[in-house]
Amino acid sequence: MFGVYLGMQIEEVRRAIHGAPFKPFDLCLADGQRFHIPHPDFLWFMPGSNRTIIAAHGDGTGTHIDVMLVTAIDFRTKATGTKKRKKAG
Repeated sequence: MFGVYLGMQIEEVRRAIHGAPFKPFDLCLADGQRFHIPHPDFLWFMPGSNRTIIAAHGDGTGTHIDVMLVTAIDFRTKATGTKKRKKAG
């Protein structure tokens, strides 16, 4: 249908995760959530599924994502890190 977004295809996500060299990216979902993928080990593909992936979080947990809800793969993200404080004096 014209003008209807049918969701991301899993092959698009596979290309992003297996790109050489790997570039960190965010998966953007239809509800506004973003999942940062800083390394290929932070995204898993469910065996036997064409639609389910798991985005790992830094705390050892993960979120199951239906690929059809992914609206964009954003490579413009910057790695977030702690800012160093300037020493006083």
